[in-house]
Amino acid sequence: MLDPRETATPTSQSRSVHDGQTTDPAPTTLRPSVAPTPVKPSTTGDPGDAAAERLGQQIITLTNTERIKNGCAPVSADPKLQAAAKAQSIQMAARNYYGHDIPDQPETGERIKSAGYNWIHWSQGIYKGPRDAETAMEGWMKTPENRAAILNCSYRHIGVSVNLASTGPWWTQIFAAPTNQ
Repeated sequence: MLDPRETATPTSQSRSVHDGQTTDPAPTTLRPSVAPTPVKPSTTGDPGDAAAERLGQQIITLTNTERIKNGCAPVSADPKLQAAAKAQSIQMAARNYYGHDIPDQPETGERIKSAGYNWIHWSQGIYKGPRDAETAMEGWMKTPENRAAILNCSYRHIGVSVNLASTGPWWTQIFAAPTNQ
C-alpha cells in the first residue's frame, strides 16, 4: 500500500491463451485501418464521472497516436473492457491498494470474462497519481511492459478507467484481442 500522496510507478500485467497454454502475447504489425470508437459519456450526472470519462477518452486518443506512429492499427473502446477497467480502478481506490491482483477479487482475466469479453490475450496497465492523461501516458510509455502492451499490434480493443478519488487518481487501461479475430 502506498502513501496517498505518492505517485506509483506504472505497472503492467499480461496473459495469453494458445492451445490451452497461458503465454505472453507476441506483437504483430498491422497498418491502421479503423477509427477508434469514442467512449460513451456518463449518464449519472456526476461531474466527477464526466471528468473521468474525458480523461479516459484522452488516454485512448494518446494510445492510438502512439500505435499509429509505430505502425499499429488503432484500438477501439469496448464497453466490456471499460467495465473491467472500472472495476479495477474502483477497487484500488476503495481499498487504497495499488496492484493488479486485488485480494478477494477475481484476477484480471476472470474479471474481463465476467464482463462478457472472450479474450485470446490481454494486458492491463495501472498507474496511481498522475493528474492528467499526458503524464499518465508518458509514464506508461517509459516502462517497457506498458510500452509493449500499448504497441502490441495484435490488440483490437481497449477499456480505460480513471477513478478521481482523493487518494489517486487511479488509472487502469486494459487491452485485449477477442477469441473470434
